[in-house]
Amino acid sequence: PNSVILLGTSLLVSLGIAIPLGIFAATRQYSKVDMATSVVSYVGISVPSFVLGIFLLIFGAVYIRKWTGGAFAFPLFGMHRGDDQSFLDLVVHMVLPVTSLAILSIAGFSRFMRSSMLEVLHQDYIRTARAKGLSGRVVNYKHALRNAILPIITLVALQIPQLVSGAIITEGIFSWPGMGLLAFQATVDRDYPVILGVVMLVAVLTVFFNLLADLSYAVVDPRIRY
Repeated sequence: PNSVILLGTSLLVSLGIAIPLGIFAATRQYSKVDMATSVVSYVGISVPSFVLGIFLLIFGAVYIRKWTGGAFAFPLFGMHRGDDQSFLDLVVHMVLPVTSLAILSIAGFSRFMRSSMLEVLHQDYIRTARAKGLSGRVVNYKHALRNAILPIITLVALQIPQLVSGAIITEGIFSWPGMGLLAFQATVDRDYPVILGVVMLVAVLTVFFNLLADLSYAVVDPRIRY
C-alpha cells in the first residue's frame, strides 16, 4: 500500500501537468513557450533519478531551512514523524519523493503528448472542423484530444511497471517504507527470493497494464471494437 500511495500520487500529478502542458505546447508550435517546454523536458528526461533525488534532499534539508530561518524543512526520510500518523504529516513526507518521480514522468509524457497532438492537428478532419467555424477549444479538446490521447494510454501502461522499478531508487534515497525500499535492501543483502518476487511482480504488472491499455482504447476511441 505504501508504494501504491507514492506511485499513484506521482502518476496523477505527472499526468495532470504533462497532458495540458503538451497540448499547450502543440497548439503554440515554435513559440517561446514551446521552446522552453522542450528544453525543460529534455533536461528532465536526461537527469538520472538518483541525481534528482539527491538534489531534492539538499534542497529540502538545506535551502528550505535556510530560506525560512530554520522554521521549516521538508522531512527527508520515512512516511511519518514519530507517532504523528495524520494525513497532513503523510502529505508533507510525500512532497520530495513524489516530486522526484513526477518530474521524470512529466518530461516524457509532455513530449509524447505534444508529438501526438501535432500529428492529429494536421489531419483533414481537424481542418474540416475548423472550416465549419468551431472554436479552437472545441477542436483541440473535443476532436483532437480523443485521438491524440491513445499513444499516451500505451505510454502510461508501460510507465507504471517502470515506476515500480524506478521507485526502488527513489524509495531507497528517501527511505520510503514500500516495495522499492524492500527490493533495494534485498539487493544489498543478496536476498534473491525477494528480488525474484519483485521482478516477477514487475513482469505481471507489465502484461496486465498492456492488456488494460488495449481494452481502454475501445472506451476512448469509438472506432475500435473488440
